[in-house]
Amino acid sequence: MVRPVLTLEQRKHEEMADAIDAIWTRSRDVIMSRVSLIEAAATSLVASSLTESDRLEAQRAAHRLAGTVGIFGFHNASSLARDIELALDSRALDEPLTVLHIAERARALRDALSVENPTERCAR
Repeated sequence: MVRPVLTLEQRKHEEMADAIDAIWTRSRDVIMSRVSLIEAAATSLVASSLTESDRLEAQRAAHRLAGTVGIFGFHNASSLARDIELALDSRALDEPLTVLHIAERARALRDALSVENPTERCAR
């Protein structure tokens, strides 16, 4: 199969997309482990068993995700992580709506990041 001739700009775009995909591949496990940590905190929160140290750890994970995933173009996931970070800082963690809010955002965060690579997401 003959590949079409690409302009210099198109080649640079493809190279950048390949580089981003490679970095995502190397970073994905760490990123998804942070999502899992947030999900575990949400589960503990629903069960009214979230410890202060687990809350702080989940809040740090959400903070890190908010910055990191935006670099890969996951702007919705970045916004969700920031929202979780702020909610975990809330004094209203014992209110059912706050608990539900965090649990829903945690699920949405995993869904938003459930692609093999960022350029796959952009191609859809």
